[in-house]
Amino acid sequence: MLSEKRVVSCIIIVGSILLFLNFRYITQVPYNEKFVFGTYYNVADISSYNISYDNNIKYVLYWSPYMNTTWDYYTPTGYGIQPFKECKYNKCFATRYVKALPLEKFSAIIFDASYYNNQRVVPPTRTRQQVYIYMNMYAPGYMKLNAKLFLLHDIIFNWTMTYRPGSDLVVLYGYTEERKTKYDIPSIELLKNKSGAAWFTNDCDDSDSKREVLVKELKKFFKIDIYGKCGQLPCTDLHARCYEMIEKKYKFYLVFEKYCCKDYITEELYNTLQRDIVPVVYNWGIEHASIPPGSVINVDDFDNVYELAAYLNYLDTNEHEYAKYFEWKKEFVVFSKENNRASFKTSLCELCKRLHEPKILPVHHDDLYTWWFGRQGSTCLVLQTNSNEKFKLLTESFPSMFGLFDSFCFAIDELQTTTFIHDIHD
Repeated sequence: MLSEKRVVSCIIIVGSILLFLNFRYITQVPYNEKFVFGTYYNVADISSYNISYDNNIKYVLYWSPYMNTTWDYYTPTGYGIQPFKECKYNKCFATRYVKALPLEKFSAIIFDASYYNNQRVVPPTRTRQQVYIYMNMYAPGYMKLNAKLFLLHDIIFNWTMTYRPGSDLVVLYGYTEERKTKYDIPSIELLKNKSGAAWFTNDCDDSDSKREVLVKELKKFFKIDIYGKCGQLPCTDLHARCYEMIEKKYKFYLVFEKYCCKDYITEELYNTLQRDIVPVVYNWGIEHASIPPGSVINVDDFDNVYELAAYLNYLDTNEHEYAKYFEWKKEFVVFSKENNRASFKTSLCELCKRLHEPKILPVHHDDLYTWWFGRQGSTCLVLQTNSNEKFKLLTESFPSMFGLFDSFCFAIDELQTTTFIHDIHD
């Protein structure tokens, strides 16, 4: 029989091996040109990057671990000098082609953290003046493992580029401007032909926001038609045709995000506001959203599902009161990422401006992980449901999302012991 000391020694050795293997698994992969320029790379735009280096131009590189086409989604204004043509400071050049110039010639490198996994490929060299930019347009809960591994690594980022108002470079999913053209509120007769609410979802898994539970209970007291893979009604994708159909048929559209995270508002809300339909929102980030006043119905303004359903039923049968939710359109117009990417262009203009201001030293975000995820994940609400108890949505109150954040942002674990709809946001 092994002695006690030998057993302890074996445990220590095995533990050390496992720790080493785990460390190898999550650390970065050394730069490998064959890996970076493998079959993942789309070479369609390479021909336009036969460029000569100019000292007066600041070069920006979009860096991706697989060098794939995902950057096209975030760069609607194109590459090269195109994104900066309308900027005050326009002597900048953007590319995703890493071989366009030697790496040390790029003034800034943008990393989209949401596409990184444990096999992170990072640039092999970095100059002292090179600005590293952390970019993420997804909720912290969306890419929990990948983004965490990315941030926990020893990459020093200078600036942030996200949807959050506190970012160095802010990229919003939508925005509001003053209206320059006339808007006519839909006629009462036209509104009488609309009724109920629609919800579109292709993600049938349990969500962090518990939106599926809220819809299930609300559906008991108010007419809701569900489209997409999770419903009985066909609409292959939430594109223009679906929005047109929903706008003509329904008075309300449910904009329930999968994640209840600070400042997280996607294009779905802005797309809905562009239509003559009233959004019903259930989202922690609505407080700081760039939306007109009086344009949405917020779940958080009601004590329970019954009160919310009663109000929706009231508006559903009272067109004059319902029409008041379109008054804002006389003064404002909403744009979304789907048809106007000016927000991204604005952030690139700001980036170009900063790169041309030598007096502004790069900011080092030493604790970017805490800024993005919060302490104990407190930038998102992830509450647990009790499978042994039925939701009592008529007798319990909705959680005040902002109240929960203020009270429990450093004690999320306490929320998991709370019964009911302190559990609703899965």
